[in-house]
Amino acid sequence: MIISILDIRGILLNRRNIPIMSMPIESMLLAVNSNFLVFSVSSNDMMGQSFALLVSTVAAAESAIGLAIFVITFRVRGTIAVEFINSIQGSGPLSLGERIRFLLKSFPKPLHV
Repeated sequence: MIISILDIRGILLNRRNIPIMSMPIESMLLAVNSNFLVFSVSSNDMMGQSFALLVSTVAAAESAIGLAIFVITFRVRGTIAVEFINSIQGSGPLSLGERIRFLLKSFPKPLHV
């Protein structure tokens, strides 16, 4: 319980850097894992250990995907600061109308029979 409260505090107070914001989320998953393991041992049931393995797998996949997003964001934007994340929304060189016209030109014209 204490770890979860500290993690929520960590998410709310560290809003400058994305990797530092994601560390408390990983710590929350670790707290859930430890709860599953402790209650599994205390109740003499293997189901909690199975869930702990599942949570570990999800945490590993989440870390890998998050790291890939950080690397791509850093390569494209040059920073992973939270202040510049709103610029990721897709404001590219083409407007929406230009994108639609480009997509319509790229498809072949239907044959009229």
